[in-house]
Amino acid sequence: MTFSCVLLKKSKRFLMLATPKIIAVILNWNELDVTIRCISSLLNQGNVNIDILLIDNNSKDDPTFFLREKFPSIIVTRNKENLGVAGGRNIGISYALEKNYEYVLIFDNDAWADSNMVSFLLNAAEKYKDTAVFGPKILLTRHPNVIWRAGCTSWKWTYLHAGYQIVSHFFRLLKRPIPEIFDTVRGEGQIDRGQYDQVEDISFQIGCAQFIRTSAFSEVGLLDITFSPYGSEDIDFCERLTKKGWKIKYIPSAFCWHRVESSFNDDYNRSYYNSRNILLLARKHLSPIYFAFLFMPDFIFLTIPLISIDALLKKQKNRLKGFFDALLWNYRDIRKRRLFLR
Repeated sequence: MTFSCVLLKKSKRFLMLATPKIIAVILNWNELDVTIRCISSLLNQGNVNIDILLIDNNSKDDPTFFLREKFPSIIVTRNKENLGVAGGRNIGISYALEKNYEYVLIFDNDAWADSNMVSFLLNAAEKYKDTAVFGPKILLTRHPNVIWRAGCTSWKWTYLHAGYQIVSHFFRLLKRPIPEIFDTVRGEGQIDRGQYDQVEDISFQIGCAQFIRTSAFSEVGLLDITFSPYGSEDIDFCERLTKKGWKIKYIPSAFCWHRVESSFNDDYNRSYYNSRNILLLARKHLSPIYFAFLFMPDFIFLTIPLISIDALLKKQKNRLKGFFDALLWNYRDIRKRRLFLR
């Protein structure tokens, strides 16, 4: 072996050692087939050294032995009960903090990553020290060149106000993309032609794929399990960070694919938890003036009638019941606490 070859091998080894410690946290719940694809994509991340922690959220069939056999290099653990998204991911985040990882990749098990996704996210994280969360461009599984999310620029307009749903429905009828001024989810359903290829500060990064600086958790805490079993915990976390002065960035050179179709097919529960947690999010983060004079009139006079009419026309009685039960839960929670969550 020549001296130059030895030097090259030592240089590569030094670079591997110098790479910041990264761990990917993946939750599995009764979907082993898609989880396997997800893990495989993260084990194929080029020159980036990334550890993987798979947390089974009490699936019907215990997959731990199979996963340890198939992927000997990953860490597999199993919860004795389903802790929901926030609770399950907090297990992994706590592990990352305990083991001094510098970055945590929160990644949905029904997503898979481009082979350079982590390296692009890491490069951005090393460059932008004032940023806590970095998000890739997310494309659709069924249509690999179609955008699902290219960053999100306003969670309030997207999720709290009926205007976004009205505008998006109108332009869907016209078979035209939503004008950029209204398109706060940025590019949903559009063919990726490079129209969202600029690094940008965003309002929040959806929890499907978040590359997070672990020091941020030390400052604002873990994910809020009040939002269990799922829904809005990702927005809440980003909002807590921005209030502390951290930035959230969209990194278009990094990309992944995500299955948008939910594995959670119960109309009642999906409607109930989504509605309950959006209202919880509004109570927690909106100022009293915004809540009383902007959000509530919109919610009462637009959101409630629109959801009710849509559910009735589609004969989705369980969805409608879930929505109104979510309103009732928030009313009772306000009375119990005798205050909002601020």
